[in-house]
Amino acid sequence: MTQNSKFKKTEAQQEAIKLFISNALEILLLGGSRSGKTSIAIYAILTRAIKNTSRHVIARRYFSDAKKAIWLDSLPKILKLAYPGVPYKSNSTDYYIKFPHNDSEVWVGGLDNEERAEKILGREYSTVFLNEVSQIDYSSVETIITRLAEKNELEKKLYLDMNPPGKRHWSYKKYILGRDPISNLEIDKSLLAWMKINPYQNAENLDKNYLRVLENLSPEKKKRFLHGEFQDDVAGEVFDTSSIKRISLNDLPADLDRIVIGHDPAVTSKITSDEHGLIVAARKGNIGYIIKDSSGIYTPEVAAQKSIADYNEHECDLIVSEVNNGGDYIKTILHQYDPFVSHKNVRATRGKVKRAEPVASLYNQGRIYHVGEFPDLETEMSEFKIDEKEMEYSPNRCDAMCWAITELFDLYSGQPRFRSL
Repeated sequence: MTQNSKFKKTEAQQEAIKLFISNALEILLLGGSRSGKTSIAIYAILTRAIKNTSRHVIARRYFSDAKKAIWLDSLPKILKLAYPGVPYKSNSTDYYIKFPHNDSEVWVGGLDNEERAEKILGREYSTVFLNEVSQIDYSSVETIITRLAEKNELEKKLYLDMNPPGKRHWSYKKYILGRDPISNLEIDKSLLAWMKINPYQNAENLDKNYLRVLENLSPEKKKRFLHGEFQDDVAGEVFDTSSIKRISLNDLPADLDRIVIGHDPAVTSKITSDEHGLIVAARKGNIGYIIKDSSGIYTPEVAAQKSIADYNEHECDLIVSEVNNGGDYIKTILHQYDPFVSHKNVRATRGKVKRAEPVASLYNQGRIYHVGEFPDLETEMSEFKIDEKEMEYSPNRCDAMCWAITELFDLYSGQPRFRSL
């Protein structure tokens, strides 16, 4: 079972292999687009599986992305190039491959669905590879790393890769600064390792025009997707996401004063549509908490079902829905599924920035805590510009969060005050 010469590692990938076999427990590969990060991590996992009886998992936040990018593309491609003579069986129901010669398994999954996540978390592994970890919140990472518990001779490893987001992301705090993303305390970096891989180092495997495409991106996008660098905070942002206060779920007060769901509806549910922003938030005294982000591209019916599920799970008091852009239908659909759910329509009479500014003020005062990590929400917050024309897309998650906080602190006048319960 020898490696086929068709899989030629670049110099950067060879350096990554050295990290994978080092004493480090967690190895982060960051860098630009199409730099070979994912390929070398998959190759390392396949090598471990083929040589040692073991189980491994490759996961992304969304199963649809894992299926498309890993299951249908990268995994079979690397197998064909690196180990064409090694037979394996493919299970397209549970999404794993098995090597008959030693019963090793490599699973592929997503963390966006409870049933799929349970299939991952219900097993023990020798390697966990979190692909595009910029999209995964830190609480999920902490949970899945506990599954590195398979009893065998292999050293347990956590591989991570990503195009670097902003420096507000938990990965920058942990791997670059050496601080715990939740407590901000210094941590032992001896078991952590990271390296940067960029598309220039993988040029021989790229289309001849691809680097030119990346070189013509805007300065911000070029910094991330070509040079693979973490983004600095940008002037003109409404929210300062670099100083968001965080607590763990265990530290959330048990006797919250009020819990609401902010809902920024989408008009359509096509793949190119805006998301339904669905944010669960709460208040205790003069402190607000962002508890859950259930946003996504849904039909109105599915959005209503998810809202009601969160409403019941978190014992919410109210669902607040913006009714601009045809959102008036939300109350009707909600009551079709649950006639007893408490719902309130709100209509935007001011621009997004004007509505967001009093919420940003509460963040600046340290009065809003995030219960864990919400990378997609926080990315939208970081790109929420004072000049609305500069926003690249509709910030539905951020809008939903603003409506929830506005309701909790009665900010409709633009000034925080408490509503009597």
